[in-house]
Amino acid sequence: MLVTVIYSITVSHKHPEHHHEMAVGNSDKTFVIPEKAVIIFGWLDWVVMPGQALSVVENDYNRKFSKLKPISCNTFMKYSQSVAQEVDERLRDELPKNFGNWTI
Repeated sequence: MLVTVIYSITVSHKHPEHHHEMAVGNSDKTFVIPEKAVIIFGWLDWVVMPGQALSVVENDYNRKFSKLKPISCNTFMKYSQSVAQEVDERLRDELPKNFGNWTI
């Protein structure tokens, strides 16, 4: 789901020369992912999954060990907030209003 969200957020900024193809499962079907989406997903994965500080994206020490193109902390925050908002909206749309003892 995260890849879909990042793809939908960045697809409006795509440039034809910056695309990656990715195979879907074991099929012959492929889809194109803009390079910007790949970079943003990479940084989100690198920072969010292990719970690192958001400033990691601007840390020269961390950048030298990453194959990802550098992004600023502001850019990272912009897209992480967009992803969080999109995930929140999708959860509200897909989950029932009453979920166990919880109410949305």
